[in-house]
Amino acid sequence: MTLDEKIDLIIEYFVEQNGVLDSDAFYDKLGDSNDMNIRRDIDVIKQFLLKETIVITPNDYTFYLQKSGYEISDYGGWIKFKQNKDLKDQITEKKERTDAKLSDWQAKTFWWIFAFAVIGGFSGIISLILQLIE
Repeated sequence: MTLDEKIDLIIEYFVEQNGVLDSDAFYDKLGDSNDMNIRRDIDVIKQFLLKETIVITPNDYTFYLQKSGYEISDYGGWIKFKQNKDLKDQITEKKERTDAKLSDWQAKTFWWIFAFAVIGGFSGIISLILQLIE
């Protein structure tokens, strides 16, 4: 089981337990507390959940699921949420690159187009005046 799958499992377990878990509940869901790999994974998961403010803890023993944790659960779990977040980041990055290219192009071509429009406007006004005089 990957770390993302374990995070997904823990968030769903939080929701099942009405948003409150104690430290031992992590072991109940993920495995034996004597297994060093499980202990390391649980420590990593706890630190990650705290860092991302998915959970808060007043005393290092009791953990409370935050609003963002419920939103992740409603979205379909951590794995789907993470995939969607990665997709949004890619789209945002592509949009920013496109906007930067467009801004450069606009800055380079604006004055040429503006000058052409001013000349065209003046020639139109002169043409109108000449037509009215005749």
